[in-house]
Amino acid sequence: MEKEEFNELFNYILKNTNNFKKFDSDLLENNPRSILILRLMLNLGQKGFCGLTNLSKGYLYLMESGKLKKINKSYSKKIIPVLKNKIKELDLKCINSNLLYERYILFQDYSKLDRKRSQEIRSRVLPENNVQKGLNARNKCFPENEFEAMIMGILSKNKIEFELHSIIRAQNKKVVVDFAIPSSKDPRIIIEVKQSRSKNIKRQYDLLHGYAIVLDHKIRHIKLKHPKIKSVVVLSSKYKPIKKLSPFIIAEFLDADKIFIDSNLNEIVDYIKGLNSKI
Repeated sequence: MEKEEFNELFNYILKNTNNFKKFDSDLLENNPRSILILRLMLNLGQKGFCGLTNLSKGYLYLMESGKLKKINKSYSKKIIPVLKNKIKELDLKCINSNLLYERYILFQDYSKLDRKRSQEIRSRVLPENNVQKGLNARNKCFPENEFEAMIMGILSKNKIEFELHSIIRAQNKKVVVDFAIPSSKDPRIIIEVKQSRSKNIKRQYDLLHGYAIVLDHKIRHIKLKHPKIKSVVVLSSKYKPIKKLSPFIIAEFLDADKIFIDSNLNEIVDYIKGLNSKI
């Protein structure tokens, strides 16, 4: 979408919501494409937005692309209340057409990258890459890398019982998780960790975003078998902070209960201790 067309859509929303103060079902019913502006206001990718609104990605695409000229009122009545509550939390003074168009371009660029990375990742996920072969490469007694060792050390220091490289039974298969608390026989919390060691910001994003796609799929399968299990994801970069990229990575997670990106290790362990005490 060109900037001029985007501005027209933004001004339409501005006018029909009385400067984002009033939202009703007619907004989406008469102009489904308006949902694009609302998504960008919340700074969400399509996957994250679909998780929030329970729309399918295909249906959201039809709305945002303008291929749907009108939608059923019942759809609009379900979506608008959810969005209203989220938009209330925003600082609306900061919302303007230029900011949202920048987000639009960013999400477009990352969407192209996502498709390419997803194809590469799926081509590597072959049936023969099973749990047993994974365990041959991942000794249960020793951390796989320096970052795993740091997480392992701080869990041990805080006397949190865990099992490293634990086999968990998921829906229709077994999977290996980095840490199971307290054990694979009684998994209440699972922790998955990944650190990028690249000094190139694009490669950092490639690695951690690709990991997020695969990991969210794994967590979903685990939760189908263990609906009460809590999942914690810890992502980090060794050399360059990735906080600016975190919204695009977090957008890929629908099933993780908590995601830490470049966070202090004590903050992570405090969260796990608090979670452990409630379960």
